[in-house]
Amino acid sequence: MPDELVDVYDENNEKTGTLLRSVAQSQGQWIRSFHCWLVDRDSRSIIFQKRASNKRVYPDCWDISAAGHYVSGEALSDGPRELEEELGLVRRIDDLHFLGIRTEAAKIGDAVVREFAYTYLLVESLPPDALNPDEVELAGITYVPIAAGLRIFSGDIMDTEVTSFFPIEGSWKRTTDRFAATGVIPRKDPYYLKIFMMAERALDGNFLLAV
Repeated sequence: MPDELVDVYDENNEKTGTLLRSVAQSQGQWIRSFHCWLVDRDSRSIIFQKRASNKRVYPDCWDISAAGHYVSGEALSDGPRELEEELGLVRRIDDLHFLGIRTEAAKIGDAVVREFAYTYLLVESLPPDALNPDEVELAGITYVPIAAGLRIFSGDIMDTEVTSFFPIEGSWKRTTDRFAATGVIPRKDPYYLKIFMMAERALDGNFLLAV
């Protein structure tokens, strides 16, 4: 991934300047990111993407449906470009349900990651043929049933059977797979459990949501 200019912020989310992302992370500066979780209404599932094997950090791990950093000068409303770039979905910020700003802080190798993550749900009928995943950015996608995801991330069960799609010989092939908490990017707080809880509320018509 090319090194991009990003805006940097203080602890109160007030802009303080602009740096290359690599420099911002080497200095432990706060930057902004976009998280969007896709909730398929028909299967009552959350869609996870699998990070490509050539990613510098957490290759081949399951991750947020679509996510990325805001580059310098972008407005918060520009976040949904990640949906188009990674999954071929063209949506506006008004199509998404805002869950709040989540703070993330972690040391990954030589980088100190500090992010204000603007977090959203997209709740729609999202069958596989509605998506056009980028084979460079993604190594797969999977549909995790919400009922099972709640049990996995609360520690009640170890894994569950899921329907996944992987790029094989130029096309995306459907397969039955196993999904476990050990396969996702590790985070210290119960982020994934909260997302499954919010998705369940949204599907039941309750949009009083927060992350």
